[in-house]
Amino acid sequence: MIELNFTKHVGDPFIEISRIGVIKFCDKKVVNYRNLKQCIEELFKKYVYKNAKTLNQIFSDNSKFTHNSTAKNLNKRFQNAMEYFEKIMSENIDGYCVSCGEEDNLSKVEKMLFPLTSGEKNVNFTSFFSGDILLCKKCAISLFFLPLVTKKVACGRAIIRSNNDEINEFWVEDCIEEFNNNMLKNKEDILPNSTINIFENFAYDMIERLKDEDLTGDVSFYLFSNVDRNTQVDILNIYKNQISFIKQVAPLSFKNELPSRQKDEWRYLIFKYASKERKEGTKRVKFEDEIQENTKYIFRYYNPLIRDFIQGKSILKYLRESRVSWLLTEIYAKEILKMREERLKVIKKVANGLLKLNNGDDKEFIKKVVFPIEKTKSANELRTRLREFMRKLLAMPDKPKLFSADEMVFYILPSGENWQETKDILLIALYEHLSFDEEIERELETIEGVEDEIQ
Repeated sequence: MIELNFTKHVGDPFIEISRIGVIKFCDKKVVNYRNLKQCIEELFKKYVYKNAKTLNQIFSDNSKFTHNSTAKNLNKRFQNAMEYFEKIMSENIDGYCVSCGEEDNLSKVEKMLFPLTSGEKNVNFTSFFSGDILLCKKCAISLFFLPLVTKKVACGRAIIRSNNDEINEFWVEDCIEEFNNNMLKNKEDILPNSTINIFENFAYDMIERLKDEDLTGDVSFYLFSNVDRNTQVDILNIYKNQISFIKQVAPLSFKNELPSRQKDEWRYLIFKYASKERKEGTKRVKFEDEIQENTKYIFRYYNPLIRDFIQGKSILKYLRESRVSWLLTEIYAKEILKMREERLKVIKKVANGLLKLNNGDDKEFIKKVVFPIEKTKSANELRTRLREFMRKLLAMPDKPKLFSADEMVFYILPSGENWQETKDILLIALYEHLSFDEEIERELETIEGVEDEIQ
């Protein structure tokens, strides 16, 4: 009796995650022909014996399973599906599987008969999948299970692929559970739905879920369309250090986890930058109790902080604008920027030294020290400003030393490292000890606005 082992890793992320779907659905890693046929029958009964709207979301409009000729004949649809399964299992064609590279005993598969494979140029799975291709039995059968392990995001469907098998299994189990629940509730759309319409927000939400499950690793998110034209795949790569950062700063929930300063600050930042509208004059979401109770609220709207964090861009400007603490900044610098602890200590030391120029008048100190630093546009300009402040400190009675030559060269503005990060972190360290009136806030916003335009 034929036995198929679905545990082998393959290069194609769509088939890879689908293989786990087979294992979880069939509850076996190695499935013999009889058990596999039973599982396929069960699967296609769920696909077919629903209304046409759901089936059209799974298969191409030109598929035998959705074509007008079988629209009202559910038994005919099911019969077509099982016949196609038998054809795949019985064929024995020489060659190499385009997905996993397995040799011989292949099947010639038709694009329009596979789920989620419509489109003129099928960028899903492989660029060669424009017509018929050769796949081994395991890869071909796995694709039938693909709808089970995808989630609706925006106008497409998403899957993930991680170097941590536990994350892959968590994703698949979660999708299949939702799929089965939708069946039990007799929902019109049985496919899993994230209810999140922004790809970056979806990825961030998933990171927080992985944090709750204590799962860590590199994760790739794939968002693909399933239309007859202009099919495409968008990819977001999330790395282990990003998940480690979220583990330290994101609360398990907004109600029942012990508070900490960095978690409260991060929660505030996420809500602060959640925007109701994506246009000029955007209204910011107020940080109110009723919003805190609904964690999904923050994922309904465009959020530049989440976007930049997920895309691997620096979020120091958001930390600086929001006057966050040194604690949160230090966690971000170590985990995300991979900044050396010695460098952070020296920058903090410089900030503490500059604060000695404050004679008790925050407004005057901000205008004479902070604003000149804010306005610097290059490493050389920042270095010059710091040297000027050094001279002022050396003129004081106790002659405090702001930094040494080695500290400037190796830690403050080291060659090959981002000088802007030094500036942002230095300013954050200063802000923590200062108060800002409305006049200063307006002037600071003007400076930051000019900086954003330059960038």
